[in-house]
Amino acid sequence: MLKYFQIPYVNNGRDFKGCDCYGLVKLMCKEINNKEIPNYIYEDAQSPDNGKIYKEELKKGKWVRCEAKKGAMVLLRIDGIANHCGYMIDDTKFIHITKKTGVAMANINDSMFRNRIIGFGEFND
Repeated sequence: MLKYFQIPYVNNGRDFKGCDCYGLVKLMCKEINNKEIPNYIYEDAQSPDNGKIYKEELKKGKWVRCEAKKGAMVLLRIDGIANHCGYMIDDTKFIHITKKTGVAMANINDSMFRNRIIGFGEFND
């Protein structure tokens, strides 16, 4: 796990040279779960059509809602917008990255995150 904490924040980054939050989830899914997940870019999350791709893939059964568990993605709301995510490393802890903090570990029960959680999902290819 330590190698992930050395990754710098890079907008739309998808590898060890740099990641944004979704890039980190994508990288960890590939490395830990040996699972490729679709690529989204930051601008998709910021657009007025926010979540359309994710919602369409939910309808198709590609993303499946699940409980908080190891290997799942946690989707969070920041400033009222569903635009942040992290990778669950167990039932309560997740790893995420922001410009401000870099890679960090957090707990879904922490008051900073508890009310921002939209849900958990796993990609079903």
